[in-house]
Amino acid sequence: MIHHGSPHTAVTIVGAYGAGNLGDDALLASVLTALRGIVSDNRVCIRTLHRAPYVAQWFPDVTVVSSGDSVRVRTNLLLFGGGTQFYSFANACATRGRRLRSINKYLLRPRLLWRRLRMVGTFQGIVSDRTAAVSVGIGPFVPGSFQEERARALLRSCDWISVRDTLSLGFCGRWGITRALLYPDLCFASELWGFDGLTNPGIGSAVARVGVIVRDWPRTIMGQAYFEPLRKAVAQMRAEGLAVTYLSLGVSSDSKTVRTLEQAGEKVVKWDPGNSTVVEFAERLRSFHLLITARVHAVIIGATLGIPSIAIGIEPKLEIVREQLGAGTRGWAPPFDPDVLLSQVREISRTYPRVCETVITKASACACQARESVRRLRRYVDSVVNG
Repeated sequence: MIHHGSPHTAVTIVGAYGAGNLGDDALLASVLTALRGIVSDNRVCIRTLHRAPYVAQWFPDVTVVSSGDSVRVRTNLLLFGGGTQFYSFANACATRGRRLRSINKYLLRPRLLWRRLRMVGTFQGIVSDRTAAVSVGIGPFVPGSFQEERARALLRSCDWISVRDTLSLGFCGRWGITRALLYPDLCFASELWGFDGLTNPGIGSAVARVGVIVRDWPRTIMGQAYFEPLRKAVAQMRAEGLAVTYLSLGVSSDSKTVRTLEQAGEKVVKWDPGNSTVVEFAERLRSFHLLITARVHAVIIGATLGIPSIAIGIEPKLEIVREQLGAGTRGWAPPFDPDVLLSQVREISRTYPRVCETVITKASACACQARESVRRLRRYVDSVVNG
């Protein structure tokens, strides 16, 4: 339910939810599943990034507020619920000009300033007794940025924390957070987001159908440079007889790339949370033998379906998850040579059954570890809200 008052809840889950991003939506479903049996839905609040009616439709008994609401939430536990919530890139950091524009905004809109001041001493309007984080990604950061200092302070305030990769664990170590636990991303445990597991992996003898997951990446010049070489490689794959389909797992944040493809006559398959569930979209992914993806959760969800991936290295977390899956995935790194990508596709096709077996084995091991993180989280949450 969408809440406009001042709720008091047992647990408030914070993440980049409600933006129509499949990975964050799968994480939200996973965190809620992890909490069930410990705390009922009507004692849970979800803080979304944007106003998103579909979140309230999916979870009708949960209180939903957005970051744009002037709502003060009082909660026993503030839980950062997975994903890369703590990071900064050079062109996203505050500059002197941007700070001046922000000051002018408040001078021109005094009611907005009053609302902002009212939130001082809270995390974006959430007043909590305890703070924790599960399956979070940390970094990269511009050294000395406000975002880095804020992340350090917030994570130091957590009395329970699990991170999803060694890069994040390294930041915790440098910040003196010695209690951080290292576990794979929650979405490896596919039953958390609703998929019952591999009953029929559907391994073929070679690659015939390829899903290509694109995204806008304005944060770095090098990262966005993948797109045109990718299109050249796709044209060659099709010339060699492969069926290639473009997909978007976050159409609102991929608008530029999707528009370019559609103007070129491509039919892009889009994740639409208002008309589909994570499981239903995962079933669509199962039709592919190989995923080439610029989104990390496509690698993870694909692996739980027994599908190998080639991760497009636009940011560090794609290489990190690729390493977790070993020979079950490949990485395509800058300068994004299309011939290198084509070579990887052909090599995976030649050894396809073995690659699939590897990705299933590695994903299963990650799932076991993710379940252990859930067991530890549940014990902690139980002690906070029921102890």
